[in-house]
Amino acid sequence: MTEPQGPETRPDPAATPEPNPAPMAAGPASDDAARQAWPSLSTPAVERSDSVAATSAATDPWEPSDSLPQNRIDRVGDAGTSGAPVAGPPSRRSRGLRWVVAIVGVALVAAASVVIASLVGGKPTVSTAMGYMPADVVSYSEFRLDLPGDQRQKLASFMKPIPGFSDSSQFDTKLNELLDQLLGGASKDQVLWTRDIAPWFDGQIGFGTSIPSSASQAAASSASLVVATIHDRAKAIAWLETIATSATLQRSTYGDADLLIPAAGAGDFAIGVTDKVLLAGTTTAVKAAVDTGGKSAWAANDDVESALATVDKDYVMVGVTRVRVMADQFVALMAQQSPGALDRTQIDDTVLAMLPAWFANSGRFENDAFVTTSVGPAGKIGYDTANHADQIVGHIPASTLLVTSEHDVGPSLSALLAKFRPLPEAKDFFSQFDRAISVLGGFDAVVGWWGDSAVVVSKLDDGTIGGGLVVKPRDA
Repeated sequence: MTEPQGPETRPDPAATPEPNPAPMAAGPASDDAARQAWPSLSTPAVERSDSVAATSAATDPWEPSDSLPQNRIDRVGDAGTSGAPVAGPPSRRSRGLRWVVAIVGVALVAAASVVIASLVGGKPTVSTAMGYMPADVVSYSEFRLDLPGDQRQKLASFMKPIPGFSDSSQFDTKLNELLDQLLGGASKDQVLWTRDIAPWFDGQIGFGTSIPSSASQAAASSASLVVATIHDRAKAIAWLETIATSATLQRSTYGDADLLIPAAGAGDFAIGVTDKVLLAGTTTAVKAAVDTGGKSAWAANDDVESALATVDKDYVMVGVTRVRVMADQFVALMAQQSPGALDRTQIDDTVLAMLPAWFANSGRFENDAFVTTSVGPAGKIGYDTANHADQIVGHIPASTLLVTSEHDVGPSLSALLAKFRPLPEAKDFFSQFDRAISVLGGFDAVVGWWGDSAVVVSKLDDGTIGGGLVVKPRDA
């Protein structure tokens, strides 16, 4: 019969059993460290107790241990130190605070990411070609054959209905073949895309035009310029020399550019080639472009900056016109060519007062369409059109190929004509105009009721192409 155990003899279930001491080698300490189960890299070894040391001396050093050494199984506290007191579980309040801090942190990171993406990635960067434009350029056009951003993918989707382009994985090959056919057909195979152009051309072409200050100085001072980006200077020059077999090129250097001037052109035309671009235009314009080093102030002009700010997506075509500056320069040139001619009319002043400062247009491929956008400040014609969603789009067929629309056409035309009616030199014109349109009931009856209006070109059911005028009445 077993005697019941009292409190002083009953085993304590919470007590930690005494571990068997691991046998220790009598050799050097370094050998001992090498045989530990997982030696600590940051905590110094705890000095062994006398009992452990005595047992180690009497045990075979190569015999495996029944358990880990006592100093290796201490609990680790919050401070990360072996043997440190262990804190109790965190309170509900501290846990909730940590979650709040974490959520706020994630929200801040997400918001910052959206802002950065909209500021950095939302708008296309200024192209290399723009950086070489002379400061007095009033009209600029650019084409991006390098298909920036999403335009390569969009063009591939756009061209899928064309025979040979259904497989997107073969898009680049098929596109090169198409360009070879186009250039080869136009040049009778004298120029091919893959053989003659692609080895050096980097995809951007920019055209800049300015108005000469006078007719006699047109050739000398014109800033008309063509810029093409390149990636192989030597191959670009070799191609130029190949196509110029019928003309002698005088080759020299200007700044960091190779300058090629046809001997037959009296030095008025030049081609400059740097490591980044090929420049072509008047000698004056080419040298001025080389001097910029690709850092022209043209894109920093207020009109140009405002125009480019409206382009918020990748594009394959963009154009900027400084409308008011160009018109002012045209009028000044006309006054030089025909002194006194403008003194007898007020038409020039009337037109100039209505013109906006700038105008911008861009074009990009979508999956199933080529979309162009035109933007500019409102002209001062005496009527402000309403800024509203176009009311024509919902009334045109899905097979529409082209649509170009204007808002509030009737009142806009009426206000525009009212600007010119008071001019003495326009009196005869309006007398005949009013007499002719009165047969149809007058201007208001014919056009005054027009609201949003558009010219629409669509594919008809029989496969032919048709077009017409769509008008949304203002008072219907």
